[in-house]
Amino acid sequence: MRLLRNRAKGPAGPDGLLRPPAAAVILSLIALLAPIPAGFSSAESRTVLIKGGALVDGTGNPPIPHVWVLVEGDRIKKIGKAGSFPRPRGSEVVHARGETILPGLIDAHVHLRTSGVVSFTFARRQSQAEEVFRRSLRAELLGGVTQVRDMHMPLEIGRKLTKQLQEEPTLGARLIYAGPMLTAPGGYGAPQAIEIASPVEGRERVEELALGGAEVIKIAVTSRTVNQSAIPCMKPEVVRSIVEAAHERGLPVAAHVAAATAVDLKIAVTAGVDSLEHMPGSWDPLGVPDTLYSTSGLVPEILARHITIVPTLSAEVGETYGPMISDLSDDPSLRLRLTPFQRHVLALNLEDFAHNSKRQAMAAAGRRRMQISLEEIGRLHEAGVSLAAGSDAGSGFTFHGNLHTEIELLNQGGLSPLEAIRSATQESARLLGVLEDQGTVEVGKRADLLIVRGDPLKQLRLLRAVDRVVIAGRVVDVQRLVNQVEKEVGR
Repeated sequence: MRLLRNRAKGPAGPDGLLRPPAAAVILSLIALLAPIPAGFSSAESRTVLIKGGALVDGTGNPPIPHVWVLVEGDRIKKIGKAGSFPRPRGSEVVHARGETILPGLIDAHVHLRTSGVVSFTFARRQSQAEEVFRRSLRAELLGGVTQVRDMHMPLEIGRKLTKQLQEEPTLGARLIYAGPMLTAPGGYGAPQAIEIASPVEGRERVEELALGGAEVIKIAVTSRTVNQSAIPCMKPEVVRSIVEAAHERGLPVAAHVAAATAVDLKIAVTAGVDSLEHMPGSWDPLGVPDTLYSTSGLVPEILARHITIVPTLSAEVGETYGPMISDLSDDPSLRLRLTPFQRHVLALNLEDFAHNSKRQAMAAAGRRRMQISLEEIGRLHEAGVSLAAGSDAGSGFTFHGNLHTEIELLNQGGLSPLEAIRSATQESARLLGVLEDQGTVEVGKRADLLIVRGDPLKQLRLLRAVDRVVIAGRVVDVQRLVNQVEKEVGR
């Protein structure tokens, strides 16, 4: 069943770490927080003609070479072969020859309150001011992501950000937010999450979240014993009441099932949640999963109920063996996406990993788990389970705007390049309830586009080579912004 969404709308710091020079901070804030920095086009009525690129429209159809895409205002007006329609007088021309045009990517699972420079194994105090959320949204946009779904944030910040993005789309990716997660008393995420003790209380909290602008309800059902302390699962009758209350309001329900048991999964699936977030199994950082979707016996019901799985494989890569990725801290766009202070913390984290044998052992175990997860993705895909791309950005070594990593991992798990891209476009749009406006490049849809250098179908890694992003018809020249910052740093 497809649900309609409710659209109601220098010196040491306090954490003891050295601050970067003030000039560097100012440069970073100018690049990241100015309403319309250099490299952004801002006229709402502007007509833009994108000429000469190959089109991957997000539907899974084969690419179309030498395409023209005409944008008027914030909508796609025409799509055709090169020269098939005249260039409108006064239109801005974006030359995309040798490049690929795609829908803006959609990240179905992010956490905007954190940047991804720390992890469970290297914790440092990080600011969670409203400015951090805005910077994370901008980082997503610079990485080619034009829509995100935040899975745990204060409602008041969600409302503010939504209003700011409506007024100025180039501030960052579009936002759908869940508000605070719901959990059992003493359950996963408590006390930061909202603890629900009864079906009546569950219904009340759903109503409050909906009135606060939440467009998805997130619940935690994972139960485990950690350090001899039991983490309880939400009771089945409470989960059912939350799902029923959410669906009555047109809101989907996302269930956090990281490290979940088969019993936990069954509670979520039989209640009729809309998505299962993360991969189930053991929390042992040196072990392997003791539960898989494919061994739970629930795949037929997941298919029958049209439940989408959001694997968030990127989080596993980041938390356990992200430091092994050779170009992790070499991406020049990180100068735009991370502040100098965040890059300083990242460097400390990488240095710690290089000398921390315990973390290195966890990395080796993480690689074994990843192989199991990739094989599991292949089984789910072959069974016909819907897979949407979510990076869990904000987790350790999972930076905002790197959904390309999740796409690459889905491809390694058995999806073709076209299918992997579709998971981050059409499938994510379907899950978020925005497919009518986003997720594919079609006439009449919002002009949210990604232009990358080369052919990502031959090498998905080229999705990292973001040249320009178009959001609401406004062109963000990412490469120009990167070049400017690199030039400033090189002086």
